[in-house]
Amino acid sequence: MESKQKLVIFDFDGVLVNTLDMALAINKEIRPTMTKEEYLRKHEGDVLSAFDTLRDAIHTGIDFFTEYHKRLRHHDVIPELAEIVRDLAKRYVLVIISSMPTQTIREYLTQQRLAVYFDDVLGKDVAPSKTTKLAMVCAQRGLAPAQCAFITDTLGDLRAAAEAGVPSIAVTWGYHTAETLARGNPAALVHTPDRLRNVIISLVEKE
Repeated sequence: MESKQKLVIFDFDGVLVNTLDMALAINKEIRPTMTKEEYLRKHEGDVLSAFDTLRDAIHTGIDFFTEYHKRLRHHDVIPELAEIVRDLAKRYVLVIISSMPTQTIREYLTQQRLAVYFDDVLGKDVAPSKTTKLAMVCAQRGLAPAQCAFITDTLGDLRAAAEAGVPSIAVTWGYHTAETLARGNPAALVHTPDRLRNVIISLVEKE
């Protein structure tokens, strides 16, 4: 059997599961005047630093991450992405990096019968910065950043990947548009899930 020497890192929200409407709805319960455009702009940088969720919970009685945890179970992984994950896991190490809590994602993957395909999940509790987490998962496996690939749907994540030196693939079915994502200079821009598998393989096999 071929050794799994390359690392494919997935963002969670917007890439594997469509959570934008759900997350926006929670935020509008906390901040009724927030528009979708304002919410999306907060994802052009480090999203965790863009929100003071502890202060919001104290002032409104609504904790974003608690509500997210409760509502996520009602959303399935995009079917094409589930198939891509099962296929890629045969040849690469797969990891999820997210700004959501690690345990929430682990429980969800178990519910979706996909947990077995991921080597690790690093949520906000592991480290708030995605740049830090990207560097961490590569180093832990003895891989240079160029031997890894990060799939995401936000400009903020593309900027984090660039800081970590990890090649990135941007997908347009999540939070940000193709025009916004292009500002992050991804190695590839993918518009439909059916093209993602081949683009990932092409990128990681360059090394």
